[in-house]
Amino acid sequence: MKSILKSKRAAEMTIGTIIIIILALVVLIFLVFAFSKGSGGLFDNIKNFFGGGPNVDTIKNACQVACTTQSKYAFCDETRILKTQDKPKGFSGSCEGFATTSVQGASSLIPDCAEIKCDTFIEVRDLSGKCSGTSTLKCEQVNNPSKKNCETLGCNFVEQGDSNPAACSGNIDCTKYDLDSCIKSGCTWS
Repeated sequence: MKSILKSKRAAEMTIGTIIIIILALVVLIFLVFAFSKGSGGLFDNIKNFFGGGPNVDTIKNACQVACTTQSKYAFCDETRILKTQDKPKGFSGSCEGFATTSVQGASSLIPDCAEIKCDTFIEVRDLSGKCSGTSTLKCEQVNNPSKKNCETLGCNFVEQGDSNPAACSGNIDCTKYDLDSCIKSGCTWS
């Protein structure tokens, strides 16, 4: 009976020891990382380490892998976000888009792929831009007009009357859109 109790305690101490060793290793890795990055601020280095900073090399490598493996979808149609030192919000586009478009801070860093011919590709867009202009869509074209749907688009909601159904009226407000909605609504992203 005593030997069973002793083996349980030994197992508990072993698990506790393993947890302490793992925590000590995590702290040690963090300290080595903090001191090895040196000159910049510690939090900036952590942010860059976890994907907050420029990622030109990462996108370049991903595009080269897509080309080498002849993955047409990954090279032509997969949306990627490329962040540079000059443009921390980045650019949206595909590998083919980046290879054929000069991107501020990363021009000609993403090589073209001679093995893959793209029928279509995702155009490069500056994510630090804004939506503006006049939409090609009209408030009156809104399907299932409700107060919420109309106001989301920046339109006015017209209540349903005896002789007319509910509707949206006015002009669509392009400034309320993100990149994808801006393009889909016929507004201008610049």
